[in-house]
Amino acid sequence: MQNEHLSPLSNKGDNSEESLREELKKLRLLTRMAFKAHDIHACSIAINPDTDTYEDSVITMLYHWEPGKELRERITWEHYISVFDADGLAAFMREFPKVAKGEIPEVKLELSVKFPEFDRYLWRDYTITVYERDERGRPTVIFACSSDVNARKIQEMNLEEAIEKAERADKMKSRYLADMSHEIRTPLNAITGFAELMAFEESDEDRLSYYDVIKTNNQMLMQLINDILDLSKIEADVVKINYEPVDINDLFDSAYASVKLRMPEGVELIVEKGLPECTFGTDPIRLLQLITNIANNAIKHIAKGSITLGYAAYDEKHLRFYVRDTGFGIPEEKLANLFGRFAKMNDYAEGIGLGLAICQGLVAKMGGGDIQVTSKLGEGSEFSFVLPSHDE
Repeated sequence: MQNEHLSPLSNKGDNSEESLREELKKLRLLTRMAFKAHDIHACSIAINPDTDTYEDSVITMLYHWEPGKELRERITWEHYISVFDADGLAAFMREFPKVAKGEIPEVKLELSVKFPEFDRYLWRDYTITVYERDERGRPTVIFACSSDVNARKIQEMNLEEAIEKAERADKMKSRYLADMSHEIRTPLNAITGFAELMAFEESDEDRLSYYDVIKTNNQMLMQLINDILDLSKIEADVVKINYEPVDINDLFDSAYASVKLRMPEGVELIVEKGLPECTFGTDPIRLLQLITNIANNAIKHIAKGSITLGYAAYDEKHLRFYVRDTGFGIPEEKLANLFGRFAKMNDYAEGIGLGLAICQGLVAKMGGGDIQVTSKLGEGSEFSFVLPSHDE
């Protein structure tokens, strides 16, 4: 039986010129649809195979296949490469000569470009291939086309960023657990070791000294556990903040009484109350925790001079709280990681290095942003933060 299927270029066996024109019209329509759907830009680059420079290349751009519009535009080499960003231009100029010299027949690149009609760089997929050669086989015409891949590229970059964040978070968690294990073992070893020694010690004086060591390390262990729990609640966003009208002057009296008990000999404790009367909407327990934590940090790094607890009006709805000391100061290289977990000014300081991390989290939770620090080595430091009033 005779095959009734017809060739796409035929019309019931008729290969007339009219039928061919009709098929070419269809092909142009399909090409126009493809260019529009994929935002394809194409160009031919006529190069001189006897030179390694491309400034004299004849470049004809084909931007679109819209009816009634100019399809082609002659542009200069400088214009053509001006759309690439710095990294894209470096990649293009590294690979294009390989095609132009016939070392490779084709290359594919993903480059960041900015066309005149856009105000930002977008990602495009470039294909550069040899189209014509001279009698010696050297490329004379390079064909290049690009299509929009910005959405896919952004998705890939977001995915890479998410993976990097997850890997960093995993490393931070492992480091945190390692640091925490070390900090917990330190007082535990002291408690266990001196408890065994005390059991076999006959001297009451020695047993009392061992008891003091055990008591001190027990307090350190309890403080560490409480700080870890507080920090975990802050980072998990489950810490509760209970706002109420608070007499700030009374609160600073309480802070003075609490900090005074731990003041070293020869260091003066000063309170500066910025207003004669001040009722402020805040959480009194958390605010007291902030002030005493920062003050306790100052106590660890001062031998003489003074520590000042104070507040002042910042504006109608905010107060600025500060703790200033005339202690050892903070080395500049330590400032960047000052509020990290287990951060210490030096390895000989008391404490476990979670107090400032807790303070930073509490200030942010209470709507105060970051804690500000100014310090001069050998002269002292000032920690300050601004909190808004949460009036009922």
